[in-house]
Amino acid sequence: MNAAVKWRKRIGLSVLASVSSLVTVFAAAGSASAATDYKINVTQACRYTYNNYSAWADYVNYGNPFSWVCRVNSYSASVPAGVGVTVTTLGGVDMQKYCNVAHRGTKAVIVTWNAFGWKCR
Repeated sequence: MNAAVKWRKRIGLSVLASVSSLVTVFAAAGSASAATDYKINVTQACRYTYNNYSAWADYVNYGNPFSWVCRVNSYSASVPAGVGVTVTTLGGVDMQKYCNVAHRGTKAVIVTWNAFGWKCR
């Protein structure tokens, strides 16, 4: 092998190593942005929204991320009817409040258009 061929191989390997390093850097940067999405616990968001630990979350329409509502149960007991349960709807959910409390500095965003598409980013 002559000197010119050896030199070209060295340059080629050097360029290949540089490109490989760049790909690694860009892949790491891409995965870092995906790691900043946090799931929203919607029941906990209801509890923060209404300052009520008994609140729980329910969605009315799976295909609509804005269909979440907060509800609370009330119980009554009487004779002879027994125990009765009344479910009361409190209202909507403040997803941003959840993000402020659970993941400071993030914003509530919709990443998928369905009830479970909310994330803190």
